[in-house]
Amino acid sequence: MSPSKTFLSLFALLSALLLAASAGTARAGDCVDAFRAALQGRSLAEKDTLVRNLSAKAIRCLYEHASGEAIEPSFYLDEAHRAAGAVEAFVGKNSLPIASTFEKHFFSPVGSTVVYGYNEAAINHLLCSPGFFQIEPNGADRSRILFDYAKDLETLLKGIDLRRLRGAKVEAVKNNDGNLIFGGLTDVMKKIDADVAVGVALRKGKAQSYFVVARKP
Repeated sequence: MSPSKTFLSLFALLSALLLAASAGTARAGDCVDAFRAALQGRSLAEKDTLVRNLSAKAIRCLYEHASGEAIEPSFYLDEAHRAAGAVEAFVGKNSLPIASTFEKHFFSPVGSTVVYGYNEAAINHLLCSPGFFQIEPNGADRSRILFDYAKDLETLLKGIDLRRLRGAKVEAVKNNDGNLIFGGLTDVMKKIDADVAVGVALRKGKAQSYFVVARKP
């Protein structure tokens, strides 16, 4: 696709999402349908561009109206990355007014089937730890999956040398007790397409922000 056509498609997508979001989504699935249509046939780089250009209203609209498609931990860490002892990275955009771009990196210790992750952003290195979490199912509801920040990951991952993971940008696991950004958080995630998911960060059941992540090229 030529740059001009990519730009026009992106502009049309953002316009449709903003219209649906600002109108309160008279038809609940408008923003989700428009976003999925724009993602269809896109490369990972193009999907990343679309995600990075979403507005806060559009991101919230996507979370509130996405539903149905099953999501598993392997969505975030495929077998190739797991077998190679490598981190799989996703780029993200959240609904906050500042520090709205970030990455989430996923990994699994050798011999384990559990997937863990952390948040990679410059502000995290300045203010707090990367915010480690464990991926867990949402009970019997397979249309959602949880990122649990309350786990005692220092114990669960004791003895794991993160520096041996290909692509890792952290050296040591830290719990989130007292962490101003990630303490007490749970992310609830929904699948949008094969490479994109949308989530809400909850603290004590209250939404703190909404965000979208896309597999990094």
